[in-house]
Amino acid sequence: MKFTSKHALLGAWTTAVLLTTGASAGVVTVTNSLGATVYTSADTTAALTDAMNWVQTQSGNYSVHAQSGRYNAGTDIANNASLTWGNSPGVIDLLGGMTVQPSAQMLFEIAGLNNSAAPTTGVVDYDTVLADGNVSYLGTLSVTLLSGFTPVLGNSFQLIATTTGKTVTWNGTLDAPTLAAGLAWQVSVAPSTMEGFGGQSLYLTVVPAPGALALIGTAGLIGARRRRN
Repeated sequence: MKFTSKHALLGAWTTAVLLTTGASAGVVTVTNSLGATVYTSADTTAALTDAMNWVQTQSGNYSVHAQSGRYNAGTDIANNASLTWGNSPGVIDLLGGMTVQPSAQMLFEIAGLNNSAAPTTGVVDYDTVLADGNVSYLGTLSVTLLSGFTPVLGNSFQLIATTTGKTVTWNGTLDAPTLAAGLAWQVSVAPSTMEGFGGQSLYLTVVPAPGALALIGTAGLIGARRRRN
């Protein structure tokens, strides 16, 4: 099951530092396939969990939008949910782990390369998830490019970062825009480079397409043979 949520582009999120104890949660809203709001949470750290619990009791597919902020541990992204967050793009800081269920979707919006301020000001060029627990990604990772941004070879995006000792497991499906000829997307798990999050991270990187690698290898062999001759 694949579905895509849409929401308004409202600009960068500029609220308080995420890692302070005073960092706030946010309101979470749920809309149905017709775009009508069918659920609105209270402004608490339980808001995202409460919204997902509500969605799991319903039939049909739902778009869930969380304001940037901190949310409770043990968040499961429901099979019939598509999650977006922030004000295009934004940051959510999970006080625990997260499981993205096999038929669930998270939509990451990318408008640039820098998310280094995700743990501090929350002002980022692309959607970022910070997690204090393990992350298991089984569903669809959807990507949307904003503001005319065009990724090039070597660009890498640290989409999810976990704290020290916590892990990321990737068994999901990527749904991303087609890149320029000879380029492809690669999803990988590697040590985090995010300040304050020394565990593992989920990276999305622009790499040579498999066919392009084969052509490069063939060109190298031909060149070597010509030099020997």
